[in-house]
Amino acid sequence: MKIQLNDMKWEIKETSGQELLEKYRAANPGEDVGYVFGICLRITNEILIAQELSEPQKKRTLIHELMHAWLWTNRIGIENFTEEDICNFTSASYYFINDIVTKYFVSRQRSGLINAKRVRKRKRNK
Repeated sequence: MKIQLNDMKWEIKETSGQELLEKYRAANPGEDVGYVFGICLRITNEILIAQELSEPQKKRTLIHELMHAWLWTNRIGIENFTEEDICNFTSASYYFINDIVTKYFVSRQRSGLINAKRVRKRKRNK
């Protein structure tokens, strides 16, 4: 799914956890992690999520990675955040991020229904 954040186009994709781990390690040499749920790639403007996650975990991960993209796109540094700053950023980004997450999962659901209908039609024609 493609989205627009200010003047930047981003793409949300699902991929294997192994590919995410490789991309994370390439972007963060020296960090030893065993698994990555998602990653926000600022150079390519991609948000990648592990395809094997449960639906609730995918939603949490997408929200998390969208927040990275939102902060970066708005050029907001995170040094010396106060509680009030965090509340302001959360309230400022909530509707935007919630809208994208809803659209993403609706589009996934629709594509799944379309594929299921195609399979049923093929079986009837045989």
